Amino acid sequence: MRSASRSKEAQPKDVVGRCQIAETEMADGHKVEEEAMTYSRNVLGTPVIEDPSKQKILGTLWNFHNDNLVFDLTETASLARKVEPTKRNVISTVSKFYDPLGVISPITIQFKILFQELCKEKRDWDDPLEGSCKSTWQRLVAQLQDVKLFTPPRCYYTDIEGEVVTSELHRFCDASARAYGAIVYLHIVTTYGK
Repeated sequence: MRSASRSKEAQPKDVVGRCQIAETEMADGHKVEEEAMTYSRNVLGTPVIEDPSKQKILGTLWNFHNDNLVFDLTETASLARKVEPTKRNVISTVSKFYDPLGVISPITIQFKILFQELCKEKRDWDDPLEGSCKSTWQRLVAQLQDVKLFTPPRCYYTDIEGEVVTSELHRFCDASARAYGAIVYLHIVTTYGK
């Protein structure tokens, strides 16, 4: 660790005049610097890191040694299996999916459509689900338990041979009365023609 000094005007009165900077070496060899003691770490303490090769980026786990995003839904599936199916627990389950990039949208949209149906039926928040809504919940929870660890690469340019000649974005979208979706593909042509 190395220390960097700050000007006295920018410091709160209860903070010492230096902050500690921590360096982390990434998979590709470059280094990332961050403050070792931030306000939140000072107040809340240092977070417990189960796997030091993973950290969060945009609220999503990132394995920076392999440069992959990590989507592990086992905890959410386990929780969904244990709760009583109510409107409140459906939205609680939906809110546990944090996916700003939309990678797991095919999974989350089904839970959101179920919640939409419950709102249309004007169900109370804590009434147990019945009939087709309950069977839909049970099917979705069973499917959620079958989802394996998903680790897409963070970088688009992986395993490319030769020089990139062109890069094209291909966008597609579709909509129905219940949902809409969009996807963008990156098409790369190299000097090898791939």
